[in-house]
Amino acid sequence: MDQAPPYSQIPTKWPTVPGHVLRLATQRALVALANDGLRPVGRRLATYYDIDGDYVGASFTELVPNDWHDVTAADLHAITLMSGKIGARATRRLLGGPERTWVVEALRRLPDRDLLLADRATLDAMLDFHCALMHALSDADIGQSTRRVAASALAARKRPDLFPILDRVVCGHLGLLQFQDARCGWLVFRSVLQDDNVQRAVRAVPDAVADAEANRTIVLEPSELRLLDAAVRTYVGSPTA
Repeated sequence: MDQAPPYSQIPTKWPTVPGHVLRLATQRALVALANDGLRPVGRRLATYYDIDGDYVGASFTELVPNDWHDVTAADLHAITLMSGKIGARATRRLLGGPERTWVVEALRRLPDRDLLLADRATLDAMLDFHCALMHALSDADIGQSTRRVAASALAARKRPDLFPILDRVVCGHLGLLQFQDARCGWLVFRSVLQDDNVQRAVRAVPDAVADAEANRTIVLEPSELRLLDAAVRTYVGSPTA
């Protein structure tokens, strides 16, 4: 019998991620979350989430409507802001037809749970939603990696506490480009979020941003997973104040 806590277990037949990969990702996440040096996270995210700026941070999850139980044209627009590619056929599939039915039903089956505490059932539900999105996004003119990015961005838009955005920017910094499987990315992010030092660093982000606000109007996302994503994203391609 598996005596590990539910939130550290892996579904049967899922790939495993080596411990050295988990450790490296955690170390690199902490670098991106640091609020000292020449590129403090508070200053970077104050710029990224400035509603008068031209970065996506203040729009990605805040763009309305964002229905918890549905996929709409507003969601697709949000994905394009994150440089996700959604073609005409995929748009039709996501907004109507049998592919949409699978996507929406899988979306509604997702539990209300953070990735930090994702158990086997949650991970399996995430995979079902991911597969539905990948099928709907399939297009002869779009490569597999592009589909994965669009699928992870759309999933993150719908469940920002559960799905990370697995694009080359974030995966490259965390050392995950070797994996071509979204499940590995989820397991790595789950492990990183469970680290005590990462938890403290993420929870310190709002205060760090407030200190760097400089009379700007900041709309900061409440999701710890999204803040981690934004910290890594701006560390690699940093907006400067």
